[in-house]
Amino acid sequence: MPRFRLAMIVLLAAALAAAGCSFGDDNKPSGAAQTGSGAAQGRVDLRGVCPDPIVVQTDWFPETEYGVYYHMLAPNPKVDVKRQRVSGPMVVDGQPTGVQLEVRSGGPATDFKLVSEQLYTDKSITLGQVNTDEAIRFSAKQPTLAVVAPMEISPFMIMWDPGTYP
Repeated sequence: MPRFRLAMIVLLAAALAAAGCSFGDDNKPSGAAQTGSGAAQGRVDLRGVCPDPIVVQTDWFPETEYGVYYHMLAPNPKVDVKRQRVSGPMVVDGQPTGVQLEVRSGGPATDFKLVSEQLYTDKSITLGQVNTDEAIRFSAKQPTLAVVAPMEISPFMIMWDPGTYP
């Protein structure tokens, strides 16, 4: 399980970098992740490449399935109870990235505004947690682009076929 979690964190960090970071004229990230001996040691420098802070808007209160976002925060993040946000330095495999990460609660915390709507009205949001139904429903007027699926298996339900698995 630790390998799966690490793989998901690295995948999400790469998606964050790809989705929220700017590219120069030659289609190469300007100031991208360190190369050479630094990369071999697992350091990732996102300063000057990604927005700071990187803001992730979730669709509900913090729950276990959102753990991948919180795992990218350095120890002792700032918890803003009033605004229902958690923020701190973003880390990858425990190594600092040079940028801040802010995870915002959704659902009741945003008066049940859909994440796709928030992405269009609040330009400070870098990434939003949009489910497939919402993405399809609002694709004509508020299109979204999927960049990562943090879970292979959804915890919302388990399908079981007694014919296949008696």
